[in-house]
Amino acid sequence: MLKIHPGFLAAARNATVASDLHVLLQHAVRLEHSTIAPYLTAAYSLKRNFNTGIFQAIEAIALEEMLHMAMVANVLTAIGGHPKIADVDFVPRYPDRLPMSIGGGLVVGLRKFSLALVRDVFMEIEKPETPLEFPVHPLALGLAPQFATIGQFYSALIQKITELGETIFTGDPGHQVVIDRPGPWQHLQPITNVETATAALNWIVLDGEGTTNKPFDGSGELAHYYRFAEIFHGRKLIPDTNPLGFAYGGDAVPLDESKIWNLPDNPKAADYPEGSQSRQAVDFFNQQYSDMLRALQTAFDGTPGHIMQAQQIMAQMRTTAVQVVGLVDPATGMNLGLTYEYRPALTS
Repeated sequence: MLKIHPGFLAAARNATVASDLHVLLQHAVRLEHSTIAPYLTAAYSLKRNFNTGIFQAIEAIALEEMLHMAMVANVLTAIGGHPKIADVDFVPRYPDRLPMSIGGGLVVGLRKFSLALVRDVFMEIEKPETPLEFPVHPLALGLAPQFATIGQFYSALIQKITELGETIFTGDPGHQVVIDRPGPWQHLQPITNVETATAALNWIVLDGEGTTNKPFDGSGELAHYYRFAEIFHGRKLIPDTNPLGFAYGGDAVPLDESKIWNLPDNPKAADYPEGSQSRQAVDFFNQQYSDMLRALQTAFDGTPGHIMQAQQIMAQMRTTAVQVVGLVDPATGMNLGLTYEYRPALTS
């Protein structure tokens, strides 16, 4: 379980002015971003046109983590802060604990897909404070209980924003990123007051964890934790006659383990010799990734229309990722890994 260091909760609760919340919201931007690469690595390790249900589910969750990141960045901008994204220190150095987590907590890395990865890492990241333990039909795999969650940190931010009130919203709404698109992206709206800020942060929590008595977010979609649980149990969550009202007993979520690329755990570009085809492929993906972060930085620096360029680069990254993981490194006999490392902008 992702255990948030109590110092961050205390800092949120003890804040007295908006600037006290700036650093905390920046940590939250980093946290949301830090989950994306592990999720996408697992998704892209699935060979193309196989295990499509699992691929689509994980990729959709990763895209919603991108949305969470943008929503938190908008809240930070709304109260006079400035998200810092295009920076080497913003990018995680996997494997590592996620931002704000305590020592001895959950370590997250870049690894190929496995059911153990889903259970031990992805479900732990998304686990609510009190997960709903639905029966499994016909499989009989249980889930682990309890622990604290990132939801408590967001709750503390919501309480403090409400306490500080409307006067902290000094940022220009025109500098915020808004995407006019149906589906989850409709939640990326301008943050202008306590109501819109708390609605955004509340939705992030519901999207990951669901409510205390239902497995759904505020839009009627399954929360991330329960979508990962469907993958792990191999069955869709459906209404059931048990007291909780749901069970993992619907359509199968099939997994063909022979259709997973043999990626190395936690690769680094330096693992591949300088000038080799393997290194060139890995560096090319990292250049796109870094260019995407720079495009996001420009968008959140007051040119929100630049989000279109970031989205275009994301689409290119998807194509590149599929190509890279399909290549075999002659030195190891393994497929190339995606390393998600920051590279400076190319000079002309």
